Amino acid sequence: MKLEVNIDKKYFFILLGVIIVLGISVGVYAVLGTTPNPGHAISELQKCSEGETLKIIGGVWICGGGFGALESKSQNTIYQATTDGIIVAYGQSSSYFKIKTDSSNPPVTIVIESEGTAVGAARPSATVPVKKNDYWKVEPVSGTIVVRWMPIN
Repeated sequence: MKLEVNIDKKYFFILLGVIIVLGISVGVYAVLGTTPNPGHAISELQKCSEGETLKIIGGVWICGGGFGALESKSQNTIYQATTDGIIVAYGQSSSYFKIKTDSSNPPVTIVIESEGTAVGAARPSATVPVKKNDYWKVEPVSGTIVVRWMPIN
């Protein structure tokens, strides 16, 4: 099968000129045309305080992610974590303690067992992460244990 197209020179150059003008017009518009809106200006975005990060939880944007204030807690008491957090516990020399945490009330999983047998200023200490809604307890075996809670917002 053979296809022949016969166009006079005059019409060929007119068609070529139209194609070139359209090509140049599209190129110029692409370079110099209006810039599309990329979304929101920086000033429209929610700003978090220093140390916080912007995150989405349940479809809602919130600021969070920093550590809360260190809180004093009591030994041998069961607590339920209202946020993720960190237990900090330490005792005097020759103190012994266990830290338990899990979703049970009372918690039964021993995550750390500390023993202090050093003489002098050495103290047994431990830091343990706890998930939100889990229960936790610092259980002394001997000696007095200082307990602190640091929430993670």
